Order: sequence, then structure tokens, then C-alpha cells
Amino acid sequence: MEDQPRPAATDDPVGVVLTGLPECPTEVQRVIASIVAAAQQPIRGELGTGPIIEDGVVALGRARHVLEAELGRRLVAAETHDVLTHTPAALLQREAGWTTGASGLVQAARLTSRYPQLQDLWETGQVSREHLALVARAVQPLAEQQTGELIDILAPRLAALSRRALTAALQHALDLLRPDDTEAQEQRNWDRRSVTATSHAGMVMITADLPALEGETFLAALDALAAAQRAEGDGLSKAQRRADAVITMTNRCAAHGDLPASTSGLPVSATVTIGLTEAERIVRREDGAGSRGITPAGQTLGDAAQRFLLCAGQISGVVVDDSARPLSGLAAALSASHPEPLALGRSVRIATSAQRRALAVRDHGCAICGLPPADCQVHHVRAWADGGSTDIDDLSLLCWTHHRAVDLDRWRLDYNAAYRPGGSDPYWTVTPSPRSQWKPRTADVVRRT
Repeated sequence: MEDQPRPAATDDPVGVVLTGLPECPTEVQRVIASIVAAAQQPIRGELGTGPIIEDGVVALGRARHVLEAELGRRLVAAETHDVLTHTPAALLQREAGWTTGASGLVQAARLTSRYPQLQDLWETGQVSREHLALVARAVQPLAEQQTGELIDILAPRLAALSRRALTAALQHALDLLRPDDTEAQEQRNWDRRSVTATSHAGMVMITADLPALEGETFLAALDALAAAQRAEGDGLSKAQRRADAVITMTNRCAAHGDLPASTSGLPVSATVTIGLTEAERIVRREDGAGSRGITPAGQTLGDAAQRFLLCAGQISGVVVDDSARPLSGLAAALSASHPEPLALGRSVRIATSAQRRALAVRDHGCAICGLPPADCQVHHVRAWADGGSTDIDDLSLLCWTHHRAVDLDRWRLDYNAAYRPGGSDPYWTVTPSPRSQWKPRTADVVRRT
């Protein structure tokens, strides 16, 4: 292997690191300069020098622990003297660009400042901040004497323990030191259970915190299904197999038919709106940027995902504008399906599923705040009690909060003459009503009578 020089990204890399830090101590500047100088050296890989390169990698890995130990020591000193402009973790995140690990480093630093044997292990690169943060979190419920006794036993063995082995050892120690706390901990774990989800860049990120028994059962079922779907040579990682298993489990539950309806009254599903023009382009596999498929969370789908939906999903046609449009193959297929009436007059009071789907396409969500259709109820703009009809032209989607507010005359909905199907103008215009027009509360009515 030939020399691989590292090109400098700037003429003064040390100066870049020290930007905005005029009071940085001289000894820290020397450390940074040494690291930068080493980073600028070429990596020499000649015959028989493989161990040299590997040893250098391991040494730098240990040096990271040494640097973090010193960083933690200085953070604790600054915190003790109350000279930080932010909390220690916030300082690392805001000023040093840390995205993960800041809280763990602070926990490790606070623990090692009280127990020199742990500080020695950290400063000599034998243990990581991740190991020490695990210990710090585990000993929080213990008395000082119990913590000291546990660390005296643990310290000589800590460098040889993997993260998994350390977690098990700490749990066993806590069970022995606090036998009466097991039930209380179980209660706390139960209250901590959660599943959160965020949507970003075409993906939905799910984080789950489950009690031990249920969590292990879930993982066992997940891994069994992942193994059953394994195909030789598919090249999938364990994480990808588990993701496929979660999707399969969800599809099986939805297909079973006995899940409760969603809050909007529709069957559990992910409703994606695809315009007819866009659907025809996808079917013909043509390039182009049209009106992409939109999920309830507002994410746009690529052609492959839309093509899958058109193949495997349940398609419901909703006519929003059929003027001067030739009947294409896909449009003809939709027209040949069983159309459902969207104007029911006074024959029924509750909107049908077909009407809800049409409202979701037309209104996109709450007419006032924009919450997605799944979180909305159907509102008669002209009240049913006042002779209103269950026709699509007299219905609107409103979330619960604004449905109640409209019924209290705090908002007014009027047909928007500027509305055009597929345009940016909403079907309804919404106007806040002056307080003088609000419906009186029941207590006010009673007092007036």
C-alpha cells in the first residue's frame, strides 16, 4: 500500500478548532496541535506493517477515552466553581457541536470525580464513558456506602466487561442490594412504557420503550418472523430483517379485519392521496414531477411506493373535477367500480366512509387548524337540527377542538367561491366570530331565565 497523505482542509486547522476561544489554556492548545499534526501525517502501509497500522488505530481509540476523561474532569471543575454559561451537557451541544453522548459524559465525569479508582481507569484509556455512564445511572438509587462497596468490587473487573455483561452485573448487584425495590422498579418501568414516532425525509422513525417481559416477547416474535422471511443471499442486515418483520406484522393485523376503527371512523390504514394524472404517469412509467402521492403526515412518496400502492392497495375513486377530461384507462377502471353517493340529503345524519374519503381528498384535514383527516370529525356546516343535509357540499372536516368551537359560534365557515379542484384555495373560508356572537354558556342561560 502506497503512502496516503492527508490533504489539509485549511491552512490553520488548529486555529479553526480554537475559533472564539481566546482564553483556551496553553496545555490544551498543545494537545490540539499535537493531534492535528498527527492527523496531517501520511499513513504508511508497507509490506509487513499491518500490525503497525492496527496498533495505531487501537492507541487512538484508547486516546479518545483519555481525552474524554480530561474533558470530564474540567467540566466538573467548572461546574463546581459555577463558571459555565450553560449546563455541562448543553455547553458541549451548543459550543462544541456534540449531537450525542454529552449527557453520558457528564454523568461519567460526576461519578469518577467521587471515585478515584474509576478516574484512573478512564484516564489511562481502559474504560469508556459509555461504561462509566452505565454505572452512574445504575447507582443513582443507592446510598453512598452501597455505591462505594459496589464500585470497590466492580472497578478491578470493569475494563474486561462488555457493555452487555456490565448491564447484567449491575442489575444483579441492584437486586442484591435493594431486594425490596424490585416491585417499585417494575412499577416505574411500567409507567415509562412508550412508543414515539417522527416523520422525516421520507422515513418514519419509531422508538419504543417496553417493560422487560413484553419487550422480550416482542423481540422473540420479531426475530422469528424475520428468520422465516430470510432468503439466501438477500444481503439484508439484522436491523433490516427486523424492519421487514414489523411491516409484515402490521399488514397481518390490518388484514385480519377485527381491529377497531380509527378515530375518524375509517378502518385502520394509511390513506395516500394520488391524483389521477399522477397515477396515470406512474402506470405508464413515465418520468416527470407531478402532484406526488401524499401521506396523512404530509410526506411525499416516490414512484416505487406509489406503484406498489396502485398494485396492492385498495383504490377508491373520488371525483373532484371531471370537466373536459378524456376517459383514460385508469379513469375508466375507476368509473367501472361501484360508485358511492356523496349526496344523501336528509336520509341519514352520519357521514359515510365514502364521504369521509372524499372530504379527506378535498379538505386535507381540519378546515381551521389543518390536523390530518384521521384526527377529524365530520361537521354539518348547516346544522342537521336546522334542516342541514348530509351532502358533501354541506360537510367539512374539523378536529374535535374546532368542531366544538364552531358549534359555539366562535368560528364561521362559508363556501369559498375561489375554490377550484386541485387548486390552492380551500373549499371553506373560516372567520373568527366576535365575542358578542358566541353562544352563551349553559350557566349564563340559567342566570338569564
